[in-house]
Amino acid sequence: MFLEGRVTILKKHSQTGRIERVQSNLVVNNTYDQLAHLVGGDYTNREVKEVRMGTGAIAPAASDIAITPLTACIWLPVTATYPADNQVNFHAVWNASVVRSEDIAELGLFFTDNLLCARTVFSTMRKSQYWSWEIDWLLYYSRDYV
Repeated sequence: MFLEGRVTILKKHSQTGRIERVQSNLVVNNTYDQLAHLVGGDYTNREVKEVRMGTGAIAPAASDIAITPLTACIWLPVTATYPADNQVNFHAVWNASVVRSEDIAELGLFFTDNLLCARTVFSTMRKSQYWSWEIDWLLYYSRDYV
């Protein structure tokens, strides 16, 4: 089994409608170490805690340990649900009242101990007034073998 993921960023304008973006992500090496500790009974700081925004646009590598943070960090807490066997979904919301002038080009999913779990990059987006962002980060085990 392989751990894979998919990120959905649903941008909703409070007056005109919505735009949806779905894309893959890269589960980084830190995640496999964290999972080994969890299975071994070491639960301290192993849960996924938040989504962070970044400006880096370089394609992620499995050895990545960080994102390029915004000038003022944006950290969105996540809630976890389990939509099916072998799946966990992390949900975060960025409210419409928040405005950011920086271009956002990456998201990172982080553990409580600040280790990166997964990362994705995309064409730059800005967070302007009236737009809310809903982020769903699905991690799942694939039964496909290489």
